[in-house]
Amino acid sequence: MNYRDFLQKVIYVVINPIIRAMIRMGITPNVVTLVGFMGNLLATAFFVKGGIGLQQGDTACGMAWIGWGGLTILLAGLFDMMDGRLARLGNMSSTFGALWDSTLDRYSEMVSLFGVSVVFLSSGWFWSGIVTYAAILGSVMVSYVRARAEGLGIECKVGLLQRPERVVITAVVAIVSGCTANLWWMAAGMWVIAVLANLTACWRVAHCRRELDFYLLVFSNFHYNKTKHYNLMILLKFLFQYIHYNIVWGACGSEAYPQGGAGPDAVARLRLLVRLDAAVAQLRGQPHRCAGTL
Repeated sequence: MNYRDFLQKVIYVVINPIIRAMIRMGITPNVVTLVGFMGNLLATAFFVKGGIGLQQGDTACGMAWIGWGGLTILLAGLFDMMDGRLARLGNMSSTFGALWDSTLDRYSEMVSLFGVSVVFLSSGWFWSGIVTYAAILGSVMVSYVRARAEGLGIECKVGLLQRPERVVITAVVAIVSGCTANLWWMAAGMWVIAVLANLTACWRVAHCRRELDFYLLVFSNFHYNKTKHYNLMILLKFLFQYIHYNIVWGACGSEAYPQGGAGPDAVARLRLLVRLDAAVAQLRGQPHRCAGTL
């Protein structure tokens, strides 16, 4: 069990009674997601208020607002965990709910980091404001690469700095800065997010490239009659892919796939197999019997 799984279980022990109360009250996961987003908007307002205070020379008041902004981000992050837990325990999961949650998560992160950039720019910390913008770019790209990869059927959770870590770093450095009246803490936090988030995005692109290269290498060596032996060849390809994940990657275990297990689920892997098989057939100028259903 990695540290994220351990912390998640500890937090679930704390929030499960609240989740059960929400289920009895009829509160839906989409409402919880919206409340979390509004919390991040409030945190952004605190940051802007703090930036204005620093610009006017009221350092004590300005730093206090920044500290409250960090605490608000931390509390809003709990709602981000509650919505998914509520959906699972209350049997209220939906496709739109997943879209709603992902969309508001992106907005939440961008508006909170926008508030941090306002603090820096209002205080004359120009380059720290630029670094915060780089942190925004990295945060968006980490999520985008994963979403695009999963659209292709590739599990993509590798990397050093996923959203929970970014939220915790932003909240903690804001709280510490507010308590110590020192913006260097926030500046250091933004540097960490800017570097590691963009590194994680590049890492995920490289991971997807490696996965796609493996599939295409295996598929390109097959020459067969699709109309007569199609099902047999798909089965053989799936077997190659299964051996790759469960023997080659299986030796790495949870280090390769922190969420547990030896790799993506079988349905996603089979979907990727068929899609890439269609792509290879198209490159060869051959029709593919399943192309219309991909």
